[in-house]
Amino acid sequence: MKALILSAGKGERLKPLTNFLAKPAIPFHNKPIIVHILENLKEKGIKDVAINLHHLPDTIRNVVKQFKDINIIFSYEDKLVGSAGAIKNFEEFFKKEKNFLVINGDTIQHIPIKTFLNFHIKEKAFATLMIRKNFLPKKYTPIEINKEKEIISIGKCKKEIPYFMYCGAMILSSEILNFIEPNIYSDIFRNVFPILFNERKKIKAFEYKGPWIEIGTLSDYFRYSLNISGKKENIIDMNSKIHSSAKVSKSIIGKDSFIKKNVNIKKSIIWDRVVIEDNSIIENSILTNNVRIPFSSEIKNKIVFLEVDEIKSCHLNLK
Repeated sequence: MKALILSAGKGERLKPLTNFLAKPAIPFHNKPIIVHILENLKEKGIKDVAINLHHLPDTIRNVVKQFKDINIIFSYEDKLVGSAGAIKNFEEFFKKEKNFLVINGDTIQHIPIKTFLNFHIKEKAFATLMIRKNFLPKKYTPIEINKEKEIISIGKCKKEIPYFMYCGAMILSSEILNFIEPNIYSDIFRNVFPILFNERKKIKAFEYKGPWIEIGTLSDYFRYSLNISGKKENIIDMNSKIHSSAKVSKSIIGKDSFIKKNVNIKKSIIWDRVVIEDNSIIENSILTNNVRIPFSSEIKNKIVFLEVDEIKSCHLNLK
């Protein structure tokens, strides 16, 4: 089975981080989001992957070069065409497949691909959405299913029932390509699924109960990043140098960074090639690539970034 990773979005809610990296290229636990996704696909035996591009495309191309044993093809969208439009652009890539996988490029999860596909085939579904329980129907679009695990409504809150939400992964029959108009903006949920419902095509729900992370907002990114599981208090790249007098607590430090004397870092995300000079305090902040923090700085609740060779900062709003 082949796969498509939807990666063309502008990531407006993640600015200023997406001013210099496309959202799928943003590091999560010192690894770009899209690398987490590709590693999962590789582990499950997926060897052919399509990626659509629009915003800062080279930042994605550069980080996926490491996957020499996966056939990766790209489609650049000069103008955004929507999720269904992206699928249609890869029609030649998918049309000989019976089914294919579509994944959101901002979501990290352990997709049980074999079980997912077997369910889709057994149920003779036209489309199967991977779903999970939705405890925040005002934030995530509610999905209603029946006892046969058939999706009967999307986005309609008619009554108090246990709703589900889309996890960011779906398996589609290649016949769906016939329902997508070419050369126009088309969203799979708004423009294609209503047609499938009218045509009485079977859209099934596969419930997923594993770990799930969606990096949609700055608050999501900060909260999920610092939720470090296991016995480790910090995640520190082995190629970074930290002076013995520095203190690092509940933080992440990327590669080739240099943390100098008496620096105190708490609940912060430090990207790559960052230098923090002596006696500085960093707390509840994000320091992006190539930033140098001067001596005795105090940075709290900020995003610090490099823009045209000038260090700038803004408030880190976690609401």
